[in-house]
Amino acid sequence: MTFAAVSPAERAKSLEQKAMPKARELKGKRLSAKPMSAVLGVSWNTLKKWIGEVPEFDTSGSFEGGAEGIAYSFNPIATVEFLIQHFKAEAEKRRAQTQVVREAIGAEGLGADTSDMTLDEIHKAIRVRAAMIDQQKREGRLIDADIAIGAIDLMVSRMTEAGLKAAREQDPTGQMDPDTAEKFENAMESIMLSMQSAGEACLNELRGGSLANEPDSAAA
Repeated sequence: MTFAAVSPAERAKSLEQKAMPKARELKGKRLSAKPMSAVLGVSWNTLKKWIGEVPEFDTSGSFEGGAEGIAYSFNPIATVEFLIQHFKAEAEKRRAQTQVVREAIGAEGLGADTSDMTLDEIHKAIRVRAAMIDQQKREGRLIDADIAIGAIDLMVSRMTEAGLKAAREQDPTGQMDPDTAEKFENAMESIMLSMQSAGEACLNELRGGSLANEPDSAAA
């Protein structure tokens, strides 16, 4: 069973290499919800989530139905093409954001590919940023709250993705019993949501002014 959380770059690549060839083989045949999900390599729950959350997906003409009990009818090629473009755009946004944050925390040496970060890279970035903050404290200089918040926000996001990626690797061929896979996926999702909540709580505390108050404490 495919896990829902995959980086945008990985998702776009998978859709191009796996889903699009399958869609083209159908030669114009329209698909209902679950067969379309199978072509995309995701669960129906994931596809339904995209329908509700991906901007302009519901007005793209990729599918019909879904309202007032009307069954979904998907155009496979149009659906795959729309999602490829969406995830490519998301990947580009993420690359730009990651590059800005990596440069801000002095993490240029972590590698040339900034589209994704591994756990080792995250840990190294955290250590680098911690060293910078410690140095700034010793020198009594103001810490840039926006950079710190952006860096921590990105790290929490990447750690969440890394955890779910590790979970997916437990069933790489999709041979796990569906009921067991569903329970495992739900458990992992619960863990990731807890991590996200903890990260958001930390960010909210930082936005509340704890970083901005550091110069006063240093002066004291």
